Amino acid sequence: MKLYEFFGSNLEMKKHDPAVMDHEEKEKLLQEIFYYMIDHDDIHKKMFVDIARQVHKNPAKEHSPKIWLPMVNRACMEFYKEMKMEGNPVEVFDKPFRKELCHKAADHYHKDIMMGEYNLGK
Repeated sequence: MKLYEFFGSNLEMKKHDPAVMDHEEKEKLLQEIFYYMIDHDDIHKKMFVDIARQVHKNPAKEHSPKIWLPMVNRACMEFYKEMKMEGNPVEVFDKPFRKELCHKAADHYHKDIMMGEYNLGK
């Protein structure tokens, strides 16, 4: 069971039009999707390891947070479908929103990847 399933979503996604969401609501949505992404086993199995290997392969290279975009996009769309959100997903998860999620993922993962906290195999 995932944490969001146990506690439920704090947002009523269907009722919010992204054009009228205030900063606080967008921040809550950002947090919900971020924790959805890091707690989702299927997303990790299919996407995390490949991205982490890319980061770990070149430890001296500064990696752009954009490297996390495929994982962020997948998490956003799965969250959208699972929560039965309404509206255009491109408008709900606009570029600045996804960019912020990429930065959060980079902040959350990069240090641990570089320190060898994950068993990435070969």
